[in-house]
Amino acid sequence: MNLIDFGQYKGLEWSKLSMEYLHGLMDSDNKDALSEVLRRDKLPIEEQIVGFGKHIGSHWVDLSFDYLNWLVLNVEASDYRVELAHKTISYKLSFDDLEVVPIENCVHSDIEIIEVD
Repeated sequence: MNLIDFGQYKGLEWSKLSMEYLHGLMDSDNKDALSEVLRRDKLPIEEQIVGFGKHIGSHWVDLSFDYLNWLVLNVEASDYRVELAHKTISYKLSFDDLEVVPIENCVHSDIEIIEVD
């Protein structure tokens, strides 16, 4: 277990830090932060955790397409979050070949569907 030995997070595992904090440490040439970022980059997208904003702590694959597209369009292209958004979108689209069951064949076909304008 690799623990932080300085600052406000002293004694905390490197794996518990947000990517934003790690990137800030990397800007100061912190080798442990770089090592942790590289470790996380190797994780499959299903294991990547959001480290910012209202979705902090959520898995990237649980984010909506609308939010992922918003990130891609509104965050600087070189930002690591845009790369993760692209990876997540690709991952989610890889399931588009799943067979969709018509509503009349569903167990709960008696549910009334209300359309809202």
